[in-house]
Amino acid sequence: MSNKRSLLQRAILILSGFAFLGTTVFFAASTFMGGNSQTAPGAAPVAGAPQNGEVNSAALENQEQGYADVLEREPDNLTALEGLARTRIELGKLEAALDPLQKLSKQDPENQGVLQAIAAIQIQRQDFAAALEPLNRWIELDPENEEIQQLRTQLEQYLESGATKSSPSPAPTDSSGIAPEASPESGTDPDPATSAEE
Repeated sequence: MSNKRSLLQRAILILSGFAFLGTTVFFAASTFMGGNSQTAPGAAPVAGAPQNGEVNSAALENQEQGYADVLEREPDNLTALEGLARTRIELGKLEAALDPLQKLSKQDPENQGVLQAIAAIQIQRQDFAAALEPLNRWIELDPENEEIQQLRTQLEQYLESGATKSSPSPAPTDSSGIAPEASPESGTDPDPATSAEE
């Protein structure tokens, strides 16, 4: 059980790093594009006006649609693929982010950030076998990265132990897209056999 928990914690750390990078880029871009639209400190919100979270979510959904529209016209547009993937990750739509990430990976096979994101999402989905391919490609590009090699070794050991799922389902997530820590008390342990051992 501790191996599985450690593996999931490492995977979530990788995903969090990618999400942080995406969020940082998004906020930096929004600061440059709309820096003059801030309200004065202490100003009360207007009744009926959307709150920050609602505005950000609506803006992200508009961005997502815009990138999707560009990709309908130009299916190989790297900027639109990356933007769509980042936007979907920020919206917590991890499953939907896989398609543009995989297309990006085919067009730019040396992009370690894309490989990291694919592996992290596959691990989040608990599809550990699918996470091995991008991890292996990432290690080929960065053979000195011991942390990724350790993660791959842990995944391989976990899969060899026979603890695979025939049809993995997405892990339950909170609003940030990160799975809560599995525990028998919360009922979120993805492997009921391990909770019986505790």
